[in-house]
Amino acid sequence: MKKTFIFVFLVLLMAGVFAAQTEDTSEAIQTGQGHLFACTDYSQGKVFIVNKSGKIEWEYEAASCNDLGVLSNGNLLFNTGHGVKEVTREKEVVFNYESKSEIYACQRLKNGNTFVGECNSGRLLEIMPNGSIVKEIKLLPDGADGGHAYMRNARVLDNGNYLVTHYAAEVVRG
Repeated sequence: MKKTFIFVFLVLLMAGVFAAQTEDTSEAIQTGQGHLFACTDYSQGKVFIVNKSGKIEWEYEAASCNDLGVLSNGNLLFNTGHGVKEVTREKEVVFNYESKSEIYACQRLKNGNTFVGECNSGRLLEIMPNGSIVKEIKLLPDGADGGHAYMRNARVLDNGNYLVTHYAAEVVRG
């Protein structure tokens, strides 16, 4: 319950949707203009864009998705359980990477490449738009399987360093 509340609060905060309580505390009203925001529902296996009225404006099937970014061109970049996709608002797939490993981390880099964190294999990858892997960092020995909970939400920092959440170990390492 606590994690769900924190997640929902952060989504609302990032989307610029702030609620003010009226005298009747059971009713909340929206203040400000509100914004479109993108979110993912892991249990439904979908990615959504929700408008400022709270209505779903766009959705796309994405099993096991928990990492999502809206790119500067308006496309969405997200993980799909065993892959990463970039999808246009017209639902055209313009980037696709598939893996045998579960994937719970993806990020578009400033150079146009895509960062992917492969969970089970423990690999951090930088992939060119054409699908070529240009950089690989192995966090596990060849052939080792870190398991379903080895890694989540890894990121490349502006200085080139990495942050990796080791989910099962409950630590973040850089």
